[in-house]
Amino acid sequence: MRAIDCDPKQAAEAAARVFALNAGLVAFHANCAGGDKLAAACHHRRAAGLRPQVPAGLRPHQQDSADVGARLSGIDMNRDDKAHRFVVTWNAFLDGNRLAYLSLTLAIGVDLLVFMSGLFGAQALRSPLSDVPSPKARSAHQLEAIIEAALLPDIFKNARLTLSAMHPREPVDGFTNEVRLYELDPESASQVRDVLNAGATIGAVRETDTRGHYLVRSELHTFLSDVVKRSSSGSRRRRSGGWASTGSRSASAKR
Repeated sequence: MRAIDCDPKQAAEAAARVFALNAGLVAFHANCAGGDKLAAACHHRRAAGLRPQVPAGLRPHQQDSADVGARLSGIDMNRDDKAHRFVVTWNAFLDGNRLAYLSLTLAIGVDLLVFMSGLFGAQALRSPLSDVPSPKARSAHQLEAIIEAALLPDIFKNARLTLSAMHPREPVDGFTNEVRLYELDPESASQVRDVLNAGATIGAVRETDTRGHYLVRSELHTFLSDVVKRSSSGSRRRRSGGWASTGSRSASAKR
């Protein structure tokens, strides 16, 4: 009861607009209702040179007109066919459009697929040599190019030779293998030395106090093993293709 305000002035101001509308309706029915009254009233006002006039009680309040105009303007801007795509999409969400929610779900799913593909692709392009600590930043392609250039001209043979020259040892700061060049023949030592020089460039090889004795990190051993595996697989495929083509030619000759 305390929250109710029964001030007659406020009640009268609030009811004045309703009374004005009622009075305007009475005037409308008295003067304008029916085709004959409307035509006669308009004829007399034209004859007198006056403009048609809306009854005062039916004229919209100024504040109401402003509010309605603002709402209509907002609707025109947000609901128009030429509105911005983001505005149209936001309106669809506010309206509870199921197609909008379905589109959002599909977009999120596609974005997740692209993100996962990028992660898997980056992991696939990663090289074991990328884990070698180095003060200079190099890409996986650059690291592999340095080692592969040292393995030329016969990458498979020289990689096998370098792996054969490595001996396991107790890991020290990531160096898990050692190479003793003084135990190799001059030709093999020259080729292995080229690979060791390339490995030292990227920080995968370190010389000890003993001349001709080198420590090799596990990343270089892993990379050389991958090179040997790829080369061996390619050689088997080439031999299989050669045998298949030879067999087909023999069969054709017999026919």
